[in-house]
Formats: sequence, structure tokens, C-alpha cells
Amino acid sequence: MKVIPADDPVRLSSSPGEMSADVYRRAGVLYESQGNTQVAIEHYQRALALEPEDTDTLVAFARLRDRQGQFEEAVALYQKATQADPQSALVLNDLALCLARRGDPQQAAAALEHAVKLQPSSVLYRNNIATVLVKLKRPDE
Repeated sequence: MKVIPADDPVRLSSSPGEMSADVYRRAGVLYESQGNTQVAIEHYQRALALEPEDTDTLVAFARLRDRQGQFEEAVALYQKATQADPQSALVLNDLALCLARRGDPQQAAAALEHAVKLQPSSVLYRNNIATVLVKLKRPDE
């Protein structure tokens, strides 16, 4: 985080300037942890207004929507995060789990296959794809 020193740090009339997307995202996480999801959503939206392709904010917001059962919005946010960072196995894993919860195991398996290719040593991603493949009645894979 970039710190900008004030001309006179003890003067109360000094303005901190514009808040960054990172500050809004962190505030969103804080409000969410306190159970204030509506304010968290507002902060995630503000962060994305400043940096629409910020992967951390997209994932944080998608996870919130996923937990709320807002699967369509969560999937859209996860997909935007994969476009912003196509090499993120974490984003693909989270997208896949959301797709599975939404009832789309075929797309979930495809996303998890990609995650495993990106990080073949990840036990978590291998376990998740195994679970989805069993659900698809493809345990041999």
C-alpha cells in the first residue's frame, strides 16, 4: 500500500485524498466479517468501479455472492476474474466449486481440469476434481 505523507501531518484540515480500490476491498472484507454484507457489497462495488479487473476484489465479491446463493452473479464475477488472471488456479477452483453448487458439474469439471493443469501438485484441486468426476459417474478418470 502506498503511503502519501501529508504536508503537515498534525493539521486536521489535511485531506487523505482519494481512497484506493485496495482500501475499499479491505473494508468490504472487514464489513463482511462483521456480518454487514450490504455495506461489504457497496465497498466491493466501489473497489471494482476504480479497478474493474482487480482479481482479489472480484474473488472476494464472488465468494460473498456464492455464500449467499447468488450463483449467477458469483459465476459472472469468477469468470471476470479468470479473464483478468487466466493463470490463477485458485480462481478456477473457486469458479468450479460454485458451478458444482449451481448444479453444473460438467463445467465444474472442465474448470477443475484447467486448475489441475496449472498446479498439478495441488492436492486440494485434485480432490475437488475427483469429487466432481464421481458425481458425473466418471470415477475412472
